Amino acid sequence: MVAIQKIAAIPVCIALCVVVSACGEKARSVEYFKAHESEAREAVAKCSEDASASAEDCKNAAEAVSHFDAKALHRKAFGDPPKQPKVGYGY
Repeated sequence: MVAIQKIAAIPVCIALCVVVSACGEKARSVEYFKAHESEAREAVAKCSEDASASAEDCKNAAEAVSHFDAKALHRKAFGDPPKQPKVGYGY
C-alpha cells in the first residue's frame, strides 16, 4: 500500500514542479513594453496563439500596444505636435 502511495505522489510532484517553474518568470510591466514596442507586439501575437503565456504579460503588452496604436492614430489625424518654443534667456 505504501508503494502505491509513493507512485501516486510522482505525478503530483511533477505537476507541482511545472507550476512553480512557470511562476518563476516575472511579468514585464506596461512601462517596459512601452519602451520596447516590437516586444510588446510579439507578446500580444504570442498570447493570441499560446494559452500558456503569462496572463499578466499579455495584459501589460496589450495595454502598451493600445497606447502605440492610439498615438499613431492621433498622429495620423492631427499630424505631429507643434514644437514648443524655447522660453527663457535662449533668444
